[in-house]
Amino acid sequence: MLPPKAIRTYRSPDPPIHTDTCRLICIGAPIRRTDEMSAIFLNKSKYGLSFYMQYLAHWPEYFQVAESPSGEIMGYIMGKAEGHGENWHGHVTALTVSPEFRRLGLAATLMTWLEDVSEKKRAYFVDLFVRVSNQVAINMYKRLGYIVYRTVLEYYSGDPDEDAFDMRKALSRDVKKKSVIPLVHPVRPEEVD
Repeated sequence: MLPPKAIRTYRSPDPPIHTDTCRLICIGAPIRRTDEMSAIFLNKSKYGLSFYMQYLAHWPEYFQVAESPSGEIMGYIMGKAEGHGENWHGHVTALTVSPEFRRLGLAATLMTWLEDVSEKKRAYFVDLFVRVSNQVAINMYKRLGYIVYRTVLEYYSGDPDEDAFDMRKALSRDVKKKSVIPLVHPVRPEEVD
C-alpha cells in the first residue's frame, strides 16, 4: 500500500513532468469530503461517483491523481488487481489526461506508476482495454511496451457497438512472457476472465 500521506511529490525520471509542474495525490489516503471526489473524478468523466467509491474501497493503492501547482486536476489513473495464479494481474480501468495537459508525458508517468504498484503486488502482467478506433491511445500503449493480446468483439456499447483491444505488458514475474502471447481468434465479452 502507498504511504498514508494525502499528497506526495513525484520526480519523473524520464517524461518532462517535474515537481514544480505537477504533484501526484495519493487517493488511498482518507478523503476529506465527498465533493472533493466529485471535483476530481466527475469533471469530464463517464463514470459516476459510486463507481469510483467502489474502486477506492477495494483498491485504494491503484488510484493516482496528478494536480498542477495551481490545484487544477491534470489527469488520473485508476485500476485494480485481479485474477488467480499466472492470471494474477494489474488492470488499468481508466486513464484520463485533461486536453490542456496532453503530450507532456503525464499518461506515461501514470502508467509507470500503476505498473510499479502491480510489480509490488507480484502481478504477472498489466492489461487494459481500448477502443480499436483509438489509434492515438493504441500507439501510446505500444510505445510503453504493451502488445495487442486479443480482440474483444462488441466490448463497447454504442451505435454501433465497437470492438476493443485487450492490451498487455508482461511484468518481471512473468519470466517466460506467457501472458503476452497473442490469441489468434477474437473473443466475446462474456469470455473475458
